[in-house]
Formats: sequence, C-alpha cells, structure tokens
Amino acid sequence: MGPPPTDGARRRRLVALAVVATLVLAGGGVTGILLAGHTARPQLGATAGHTATPAPTATAPPFTAAPTTPDPTDFTDPAATFHAAFVSSPVEHHDSTTLRGEQVPTVTWEDGGWPDDDSLVSYSTYPADFDVSTPNVILDIEGKAAIAGAGGTVVSKTFETYAGFPSEVVLFSMPPPRGSSSPAFAEARIILAGHTLFDVVAAGLENPPTRWPDFVASFKILSHAP
Repeated sequence: MGPPPTDGARRRRLVALAVVATLVLAGGGVTGILLAGHTARPQLGATAGHTATPAPTATAPPFTAAPTTPDPTDFTDPAATFHAAFVSSPVEHHDSTTLRGEQVPTVTWEDGGWPDDDSLVSYSTYPADFDVSTPNVILDIEGKAAIAGAGGTVVSKTFETYAGFPSEVVLFSMPPPRGSSSPAFAEARIILAGHTLFDVVAAGLENPPTRWPDFVASFKILSHAP
C-alpha cells in the first residue's frame, strides 16, 4: 500500500468522486529607459582671454516604455475555458474517471495549499447523452459529494444563477488541517453550463475564506459544451 494521499491529492480525488457520484446518482448522464541621475557633460570653465565654447546641450533619447508582460495571476487557461484572477500562478492537475467505458476528464487549476489557503477552478464535461434537464438535482448531488469527500459539514447553501446558468453556492467547514487546531472552511460556486460542470472554490482558515469574494468575482466562463 502506498503512502497516504496528500491534501492536494485528497482534494483532487474528492472532485473526481463528485463527478462519479453525479453521473451515478443522476442516472448515468454527467522596461523603460530611466533618465533620473543622468547629467550632461560639464562645460569647461572660462580662462583669461578665452571664451569657453558652450558644450552642446544633451538631448535625452526618446522614452520607450518597457514591454508589458501579463500578470500570471490574471489567468486564462490554455483551452480558453475560463478566466480567473488567482493569488499566484496556478498549477494544472488532471483526473479521469471511466464510466461505462467512457472517460470523464476533470481539469483543475489550483494556486495554493488545500485546505489552509487555496483557490481552484475545476471543470468536467459530461457525455452528450447526459440528462441536464434537472440542474438543481445535479448541482445538489455534486455539492454533497464534494463536501462528503472533504469530510465537511454544510454551513450554508443557496441556489442561484451565474450568467444565466443554474448554480449552487455552498459554504462548508472541514476538520482542522495538519498543524492547526482550528477548522478550515471552503466556499464553492458550482455551475452547470450546458454539459460542462464548473467548480470555483476558495479555502482557508477563516469563515468565510478570505480569498473567496475577489476570486469568485473574477471568474468568467469562456466556453462550455452545449
């Protein structure tokens, strides 16, 4: 038997488990130039009977702005599926679940350490024949599976819409992480956009997580399966 999973692996596993639970329980579907400090060459002083020739006036070269580089925290994933403003440059993880011989991949982008101080976006695309006619049922199953996988307890839960798509926002507590006596908290917005399920999550030791408001406000869906 291998070593116990890390918190990150455990978190990614709970996302994959949530996808499986949804599919099964819902019926099988799923640089500028700096001029400061620059001085012109000094002029020679005048001597008796001699008039100094003024030195030519120094002309500063035209200012050229430094090329700007995108902030790695202002992030669009390579597949152009979503945009979000992370706290630091996110790292990509992949999971895949086989259901009835069909692969259901989950892509996760994460920038912190679960569950102490973390933000992540994950998405999965259900098979085309997955029935999405009862979105709140799917969202509720997904939320419950994710919370159960984290050993969490619901603090609050509401159904909303995001950009016209059905959505669930859930806040839950989790057991204290290693080295802490205080519980951790996570808040998640789960969105069903067509056949693509998005999880937008922030976690931390505060209730609610400090990262949550800015992170969820920055999130935008760029593409999804119909």
